[in-house]
Amino acid sequence: MAKLINRLNSRKISELLRKHEENMLTPEDQKRWSDGNNGYLDLRKDRCSWVFISRWRGKPFEISFGSARNVPLARFRELVRDANAKLAEGIRPTSPRQTTEGTTFGECADQLIESMRPEWKHPNHLRQWQYSMEVHCKAMRDLPVDKVTTEDVLSVLRPIWTTKPQAAARVRGRIERTLGWAKVKGLRTGENPARWKEHLDGQGGALSGDTLQRRCGPRGWAAPSARGEGPGPGISRPDGCPDRRRAWRALG
Repeated sequence: MAKLINRLNSRKISELLRKHEENMLTPEDQKRWSDGNNGYLDLRKDRCSWVFISRWRGKPFEISFGSARNVPLARFRELVRDANAKLAEGIRPTSPRQTTEGTTFGECADQLIESMRPEWKHPNHLRQWQYSMEVHCKAMRDLPVDKVTTEDVLSVLRPIWTTKPQAAARVRGRIERTLGWAKVKGLRTGENPARWKEHLDGQGGALSGDTLQRRCGPRGWAAPSARGEGPGPGISRPDGCPDRRRAWRALG
């Protein structure tokens, strides 16, 4: 059965807004009024806004499209159509009020992953990238991508650099690539705070290249360039690791 859309009309909305302004909404009125196509007029409690509700990777999410008093119904429906179109393309929609200056690191990571998905021949590539960006980089996901600093990168790497050096090297490379992608898209400027050469390699301590050499032998390891990432600190290939299978499992 076809999905109903454009369920609301201007007359009904005007009536609801008037009742809301005069504090005369009944309990039956105080709900989310569906306009179809994942768009709603939210009149619960003290709210009076347009919202878009859907799911992203199996989890529900909600976007506000502004006050119902300020955003016309026609404009709201345009925003809903755009949001559904992005979902169909595998892109998580965001609020139109969020400028490029407010685009988060997590949103950039998600979009980069979706853009690379067709290139990957094995589902593990997707799983490993998602794990790095959603678990290891959890503390960075909500940061505006143009505000990410070296210290933000280090806060992610330090806890795992000595205990999981191979995974840490991969995470660093993925952060670097995400920030590079954001720069190409015009979302940030300046040097990449996750770059290794002549930057993080000079941090010493837990982030020294010697960490990998101690754990994996003098030659260290790095993933093939076809996987879309450069080498971790120290190295050329996984042959130096005493347990090659364990090294590859550590990539995630």
